[in-house]
Amino acid sequence: MNGKWFAALLFILLWVCVIFSIFSASAISAEVEAKARAEGRVVLYSCPGRENVEPVVKEFERQHPGIKVQVSYGKGSQLQEKIRSEARAGRPTTDVHSCGWNGLYQFGLEGYLEKYQSPQQNYFDPATVDKSGLTLSHSAHIYGLVINTRWVGAEESPRSWSELADPKWKGKLAIQDPRPGGGGFSWFVQMLTDANLGENYLRKMAQQKIFFGRTNDLVHSLLARGEYFVHIAGTEERATTEAPRSAPVKFLKPRDGAFYTRIGLGLVKNAPHPNAAKLYIDFTLSEAGQKTVADTGYLPLRKGVPSVLGPDALQGAKLAVLQTEEGIKREPEFAKKLKEIFFP
Repeated sequence: MNGKWFAALLFILLWVCVIFSIFSASAISAEVEAKARAEGRVVLYSCPGRENVEPVVKEFERQHPGIKVQVSYGKGSQLQEKIRSEARAGRPTTDVHSCGWNGLYQFGLEGYLEKYQSPQQNYFDPATVDKSGLTLSHSAHIYGLVINTRWVGAEESPRSWSELADPKWKGKLAIQDPRPGGGGFSWFVQMLTDANLGENYLRKMAQQKIFFGRTNDLVHSLLARGEYFVHIAGTEERATTEAPRSAPVKFLKPRDGAFYTRIGLGLVKNAPHPNAAKLYIDFTLSEAGQKTVADTGYLPLRKGVPSVLGPDALQGAKLAVLQTEEGIKREPEFAKKLKEIFFP
């Protein structure tokens, strides 16, 4: 009998704790929202473009009337220099910065981001959550091979990274220029650190007369026009969302491993509208926000949110080496090796 009473008491206490945590979270959310309404706006500096950000902003403003989001778009290096300048002048204007994880994380290590743990992160795979609290990842790019289906038939399609070293692909390959970073550099590091590919493979690829495009968009456009047959490290969402518009492109997951990179948000240090900033971050990570993210073609990272890329889009894909702390530490080493192999 004593054992049964103890079990019943334990059960009741557990439910009291659950209910208390729910009400506490609701009270905190209500307090943040009230303060956010008083602040009235969020200033966002974004690396992702308008097509991926504006739908999220519009839905946020619809659900939180009275709070406006002001967005400035640009490259990560440019936006981060603006934030640094604002901080040095003692006149911060930015609340939230959105960019690729590695650049965002390094910016946080410089001291320009506040640590923030959103309650919405409980619904994300722990593998995608930054334990430091400096960044909050909301979506991902999956990188693989994108082919022009008019020029590359099903039987001759490359099925692995290693196959691209075959001389038959010489002069037919294109990739984003890896020197400024981005997907091209992520691919280089991924291949360099792969035990089955490594430097020997990359030296073979250096003989393939690869075209290095300034941006992924440029490379993808040239691929769609048939000027090149294979886009190395093209993204699945770009190929998938363009396919309905009759672009002759198809994404292939390499047998030797597709990889993915994360896109995140950071709360800027000394943000002038900190509560509105937290509310915007929480919304982007919420179920409603993640569904909107998915509608733009990005792969949402919240568990249970469907994507145009399918429920198993990340299956078999590896987190990019450059999106780990160890990878970031070795970045100067990787950049030196890139120059040695491809740009001597």
